[in-house]
This record gives sequence, structure tokens and C-alpha cells, in this order.
Amino acid sequence: MHRSTRRFSVSTLLLLVLLIAALSLLGIAPEDPQPIEILRDEWGVPHVFAETDEGAMFGLGYASAEDRMLQMEYCRRIVQGRISEMLGLIGSPGKTTLESDMKYRHMGTYAFLETVAEQLDEGSRRLLQAYADGVNHYLRVTDDLHPLFAEFGIRPERWRPADSLAVWNRIAVFFSPSWTGEAKRLHDYEDLLRQGLTAEEAVNELTSERIIDEDAAVVQLSDVDPAFLAALEDYLDAMGLETIPTLWASSEPRPTFSHAWVVGGDRTTTGAAVLHSDPQTTVRNPSVWYESHVVGETFDARGIGVAGCPGFLIGWNRDVAWGATALGADLSDIFRLDVSTRERDSYRYDGANYPVETWQETIPVRNARPATITLKRTHLGPVVTDLVTHALPGEEYILRTIDQYYEDRHTVQGLLAMMRASDALELGHALESWFSPGVHTLYGDADGTIGYWTNAGIPVRSPASPFGGSAAQDGSTSATDWIDIIPHALLPHVINPAAGVLFSGNHLPVGSWYPLSLGVGTGGSGDSQRSWRLRELLSGDAMYEPEDVLAMHYDDVNSAIRSILRAGFQARAMGQPLSPNASECLEVLSEWVANGAHCDSNEASFAAAYHIARGFREPQAGELYVRYGGGDGGLCAFLKDFNARLDANSGLLLDAAELAYIDASLAAGWSTAISKYGTEPDLWRDAFRSSTATLPLPYGVNLEGFPTLDRDLNLTSDPLSAPEGSTIWAQRGNSYSQWVNLADINASLALLPLGSTERLGSDFYLAEKAAWERGTMRPSPLDRAEIEVLEATSMTLSYPASDSPASD
Repeated sequence: MHRSTRRFSVSTLLLLVLLIAALSLLGIAPEDPQPIEILRDEWGVPHVFAETDEGAMFGLGYASAEDRMLQMEYCRRIVQGRISEMLGLIGSPGKTTLESDMKYRHMGTYAFLETVAEQLDEGSRRLLQAYADGVNHYLRVTDDLHPLFAEFGIRPERWRPADSLAVWNRIAVFFSPSWTGEAKRLHDYEDLLRQGLTAEEAVNELTSERIIDEDAAVVQLSDVDPAFLAALEDYLDAMGLETIPTLWASSEPRPTFSHAWVVGGDRTTTGAAVLHSDPQTTVRNPSVWYESHVVGETFDARGIGVAGCPGFLIGWNRDVAWGATALGADLSDIFRLDVSTRERDSYRYDGANYPVETWQETIPVRNARPATITLKRTHLGPVVTDLVTHALPGEEYILRTIDQYYEDRHTVQGLLAMMRASDALELGHALESWFSPGVHTLYGDADGTIGYWTNAGIPVRSPASPFGGSAAQDGSTSATDWIDIIPHALLPHVINPAAGVLFSGNHLPVGSWYPLSLGVGTGGSGDSQRSWRLRELLSGDAMYEPEDVLAMHYDDVNSAIRSILRAGFQARAMGQPLSPNASECLEVLSEWVANGAHCDSNEASFAAAYHIARGFREPQAGELYVRYGGGDGGLCAFLKDFNARLDANSGLLLDAAELAYIDASLAAGWSTAISKYGTEPDLWRDAFRSSTATLPLPYGVNLEGFPTLDRDLNLTSDPLSAPEGSTIWAQRGNSYSQWVNLADINASLALLPLGSTERLGSDFYLAEKAAWERGTMRPSPLDRAEIEVLEATSMTLSYPASDSPASD
């Protein structure tokens, strides 16, 4: 017995030594917990300093929970399908909490992400777990949860790695096109077939030629490496594809936000890149974004992501900076099952019958009776028929989406890799692990290299699906299934274009020479109003001081408004008839145009310019829609073409379609201003600033359109100088800004309205509201010495966690 016990003790000791050694190699030393410091600057931005990457993630998890635990709990519950349990049944028809819960449960998002969290690579799992440990440590030691937790009668549950993936996917869903209406086009197509049309005739009947403004594309053919074109050709051959189905422009607006620009070393006086990025999504109370700075063993980076998930959508480190704008790519499709089997609980696929897994779940609803729903799943994906508008009785639809395509990969891997990138080329490789949401990513490095990548996990649809991804597809055969996901290396990208600059305003990523369908909708056919203005600002071959690049952030000229007025003045000069309202609009805005056409609410009569109509769908644009296409791309293409013709011919006459559109646009500006602000233009400025130029800021942590969480916490901004949403300086959407000078990294600037935290009693809660309203930005250094100058609070933690945090 004694010898056996001794052998056991020696073996146990040996195992313990090996375990400690292994943990030490992973940066975890149980006997000697590492210190983690969290310094907050005077705006409340957390700066986390640790010796290891895991320690840095632990500190970031703690800081995120301290700042945004209510938001994190809210977002996690959205994806879990449990928000009704927290908020009760609220919202308007079509956008209630219960409908949200049903949606996510039908899609099975959270259950899928639980699997992903377990199958990610070991390094990513460790960092996600360390982040979760930091969140949970905060929950253990705090007695200062947001008061709304008590009001809702809940306490936050332990954070898990799957929760971090979930809060990111919620953002991805918000910025991705909807698939719920795709059944209608399938039904319309089948109706035409029943009427005797051929398949080709039916497709032509339901689609229109897509007009592309080739010159507006971010990636120009002249900047593309011939090897890239050869690789594309080889890929098409390997896939057995001769043509790729075009995703025709959808009637639904695609999500657009943001503008970003980067100037390369050949165009800057320092030789280093300078980058500016503005994610133009509505300023919210609290912010949808979370700003932080984390320093570990392999990264020293800062920027914005979402509270609850590590990594930066937009950010920088000492060597490289990156920005992003929404691509609006279609990354999801629905497929109609063949349920004509004798057993109604099965479906037919490739000639074989498969069972439908069916079960029920109960959704708790605060202060109301719970709801029970029936859920279904197939080997092809979740059944989402209840979410599909225009689904006919007896039909069943399944969802295929890039967010639930890979069981061992997730965009968080790309986010972590981007933090570690040492130059622009490494940043481009890091993007290989980015799947959703679809974004235009721009980046530059300290050596002056700049780049752009169209970034998303974009499916290659089968040629057997006549509408690509814009209609529901046949789910009875593998012949119509996705063929592949476009390889990252074959997505449109460019390094160091000849112009020496890159910019994006959600506009056309690449011209029609590119053979693969990116699924980009109406916003992607040419320039947006913002990219058009950036094109004007960055054209030519001027050299830029870093501060010149920053100055563009404050540009408040809208080229579309200015061009519509120019066309109106031309029509008037040529004696072409204009309506009284259009003539009045021209008269009242003549001085505004002469003064530079600044979209500034302090400018007299700007109210009329603000309300000039710029819609460019078929009902508004008429024949111009056929010539130039729809949306912002069509509007800008028309006005740019008109300007070029007028520059060449001062006696130019507007044709009937042009005159009708310009007249209607101008008349809308005048009549809307009169109805809103009164009949005296001299009084418009004050009326505009006190109403339209302010932004309501209801208290809530949602993108889903639910009402405020607490009316007493609602705010309203002071009058904004730049309320126009399609200028570069657009304060309503100024949800974050960063200007990164890679030649002097500590000179970089940022702004996060309204501030970093949701904690109501915190000095940081509204720390950046006034700066946002004024239009200023604040210092955002990386060096610790520079941060300590701005330090407001400090805290020390231990990892693995031991005692309560010490702070001073």
C-alpha cells in the first residue's frame, strides 16, 4: 500500500510539473498571476496593458463588462432568442421583441455558434475564454450593475465564448441584406412560365439591364495585376463555369454606412500612409460601438468593435491602420424544399427522402404568457418558412447563410489577426478570415503602402438558379446549391493604385470586367454622393500634409445638391420652363450657392437645399432611370454626365426627362421648407436648427427598432452644424471617427459619441457628447507615456483572477 501510494504521489507531482510548464508556455502561470492594468483616459477609453495576449483579453473583458454589461446582455439575448424574457412584449407590429426571438430561434443562430466556439483554432479559443473570464470576474466582484437589470428582474448570466461570437453576428445581420422577401420573385417567375414564357423570357421580364458607372469603381482594371486575371480565369475553369448569374439590383434598399479614405506614401509629405474612417451609422445612446486599446504580447492596437467581442472593425496599431464601409453584399439565400412526399415530415433531395427534425420551444415573455413555437431543421439548414414573406401554403423554405456555413471558422479570427498585422500586406492576409458582414476594407502602413479589399464570404451561386441570390432557389437538388465561396485571393483588391489614394463611400467596388457576382445591390452601381465628393477632393496629384487628410473630414459640400441647382440655373438661363416652386427654390438658394454651397445649418436658407429631393428610382427619375440606373449610383452618373456636357457646351438645353426631374427635385426643396419652417425664408435658419438639425437620442441598446428602454434617460442633441447625411462631415451618422497619422502614431485622433460607457453615474457617460456636437476630435495615442498624461483612473487586476480589483 505504501509503495503504491508513493508511486501515485510521484506520478501526480510529475503531471503537475508538466501541467504548470504547459500553462506557462501558454502565458498562464497559476502560482504567479500576472498583473493587468486598466488605465482610463479623461474620456473613459480603457487602455489595457498585460504581459500576455490572454491577460490583455481578460482585462478587456473586465473593462467591457464594467462599461457595457447591459448592452452586452441585451445583444446576447437578441441572438439567443430571449429578449422578450428581458423586456417583455414591446415594439411595433413586424418589429416586436417576440418576433425577434422567433426569428433567431428559427434560424438556430446561437446553437450553431456554440458549435463554432468549440471548434475554432486553439489560439482563438484561448483568447475568447480569457475575455469571457474577464467578463465573469467583473460579474463576481461588482455590486454596481446598471439599474435597469433590477427593473427587468434579471441578472447577467456567465459570459461564454459563444456569446462573443453572437454579439458580432448580431451586427453582421443588421448590416446584411434581408432574404425574407426572396419567395416573391420565385413565384412571379413561375407565374410567367405557366403563362407560356420560356425560362429566358421570364428572366428578362423580371430583370432590367443594370447600368454600371465603370469609372467610379474602387478597383480599376488598369491597377490589376495580370496574374490576378489569370487566376480568375483558372478558377472559372476549375468550377466548370462559363458565366456567373448576375444578382440584379433589388428593389429593397441595401444597408449603407460609412466613408473612409487612405492616402499612400507617394502622396503624403511624410512618406507614411494617412487614414481616416467614419462608420456613418446613427449616433446612439449609448453608442453601438465600443472603443478600447489593448496591449498584449503580440499586439498593441486600438479602435472600435462591439462590446462583448474582442477585435476591431476599424482600428490601428503601430504599423498599420484600417477602415471599413458597408458592402451590402448578399450572403444568404433561401431554398424551397420539395415536400411533396407521402410523409409530410420529410422532404425529397437528389431523389432521396430525408426526415425533418421537429421540436417545440417555449419563449418566456416578461409580464406576459410564454409563447410556444415549432422549430424545424434539415440536413440542408434550418427551416425558416415562418419568416418568409409571400410563402404560399404548403411551402417550406430553408436558409443557407455564410454566418452558419463554417463550423470551425468565424470573423473573430480575422479581427484578432488584424490586430497583429505588421504591415499592409499582412493586414490583407488577415482579412482572409473575415466572412461577415460584407465590407470594403481600406488600409495603409507606416512605409506608405495602401490597399483595398472587397471583404466577405460571398457564395458562388449555381447557374441553374436563374436569379442568382435575388430569388428563392430550388432546394430539391444539389445542382442549385452554392458551388463555392469566392476565395479571398480572388475577391477584388488592389495594392498601391496609380492614383496613390483609395476611398470608399459604399460605392461600386469593381467594374463589369470582374466575372464573379458579388451580390452588391442598388448602392453599388457607381458613385454614392459621398464617394463622388471624395473623388473630387482626392483627384489630381497634390501632395498632402497629414492634416490635409484630416481636413477632409469637415467637408460639408454635397456635389449632388450643388449639381441639381446648377442644372436648374442652366434651365432658367436658357429660358426653359420651371414650376413656380422650383423657381422660388433657385431664387432663395442663389446666395447660398454663391457662398460655397456649404451644408451648414447656420447658413441662411440651407433648409431648402436640405430638402431638395434626390430619390432616383423609376417613379422619381422616369426615363433617366432607364439611362443611368437607380439609386445613388444612377443619380450621380446622371449629374456627373450633365456637368461634363455643360462644361463642354454653355448653351446646353435640358431634355424633357432632365427638366422634369430637376424641376421636381427643386420644387420639393421649396415646398417642404415652406411646410416645415413657414413662409418666411429669413426665419428658416432658427426653425431648422431647433428641429431638423437636432437628433433625438432615446436610451436603448438596440438596432432592432424597439422603443426606448427608459424615457427618463432619453436625450436630444444640441443643434448640429452638419445634419446632411450625404456629406463627408455628417454629424447624425458620426458614430465614430478616427484619423491615423502613421508617421506620428501618437498624433492620431478619434471620437466616440456619446462616450465609452453606459453607466449613468459615470463621469464618462456623456464625456464626448459636447465634442461631437462641436465637431472636434480628441487625442488617441498608443504610447503609455502619452496615455498617462491623459489618465483619469487606473485599476490593477490579476490573471488568473484572484482578489477584487485594486483601483485609485
